[in-house]
Amino acid sequence: MIEYDQWNGTNEFNGTAGWTQGDWITGSSIPKINAENPDRGIFTNYNVNYYPIVYKICTDKTTEIMDISYSTAELFQKADACPGALIVNENEEAIEIIVDNTNKKIILKNINKLESLNIIDITGQIIKRMEGNNHNSFDTSFLTNGIYLLQIEHTGGTIVKKIYINRLRKKIWLVSRSHISNIF
Repeated sequence: MIEYDQWNGTNEFNGTAGWTQGDWITGSSIPKINAENPDRGIFTNYNVNYYPIVYKICTDKTTEIMDISYSTAELFQKADACPGALIVNENEEAIEIIVDNTNKKIILKNINKLESLNIIDITGQIIKRMEGNNHNSFDTSFLTNGIYLLQIEHTGGTIVKKIYINRLRKKIWLVSRSHISNIF
């Protein structure tokens, strides 16, 4: 789920304030993304001009607009019908992904025989493909703030996980005897 309304935030997701249809979080396993700049380009890429709208996006990058009257079970059944659908194995849930925004790297733990890691932007474009290494640590200094997908290929199969890159600006303060100024 990607939030279309740029003015909505956590309170609207939780159904506690603002213009909302209720609690979108409790009892739902569907990942939710609050797309803010520069990630809002996804709405242009998929020609979203109304909501709610449900797309089925398959791993082969085919898309289909789904009828919003489908039940959750029907939507999952249609998603599973994608060519090359990703099936989550319970053993894969043990993989730990650490996004170290300070040192600008991603660290993968509890994974055996990593073959490659693709970093994919929110539009589905592969930003970078990296081969596995002995430390399972990957540089992310080239990424800007935003939402990305990691496509992890290993001997057990392929899984996709969502990550957030959020490198906060450091504030620089000028201090003099008469006042303190916040420059950034």
